[in-house]
Amino acid sequence: MSLLGWLNPLKLVDSVLNYFRNRERDRLDAMNDSERQAYADRQDERAARVDVRKATAGFIEMRVLTVLIALPFVEHLLAVWVDTRWGWYQRGGIFEHCWFEGGREVCGVPALPAPFDEWQAAILLSFFGITAIGGGLRAIAGAIALKR
Repeated sequence: MSLLGWLNPLKLVDSVLNYFRNRERDRLDAMNDSERQAYADRQDERAARVDVRKATAGFIEMRVLTVLIALPFVEHLLAVWVDTRWGWYQRGGIFEHCWFEGGREVCGVPALPAPFDEWQAAILLSFFGITAIGGGLRAIAGAIALKR
């Protein structure tokens, strides 16, 4: 029965959160006054950055930038999916798309234009990955703070 209690996902998550909460509390208790002040200053700086990010999140420039970064990638993924699923880009399909490359005819979805062809993952991760990771970390920190 104790093994089943230990494998309970809620208890497991709670024990992991308690471990990190206690570890953070012990670290804070071990700080002297100047370290506590530096820690508080860093927390204030982070809060100010979050406030700026939240204040500018609704700006039209951010939305336009998001569309310009994501649209080529999404269109390419959709074209690859359509070509894979139904072969619409193959010779004789609805969207015949063939070109000559290296002396032979090639049909299908062409490669992404530069700089997406080489830096596709880096561009997408730098813009969307950081946002998602930051949101996840913020949610975890909020859950820990709420427990206190």
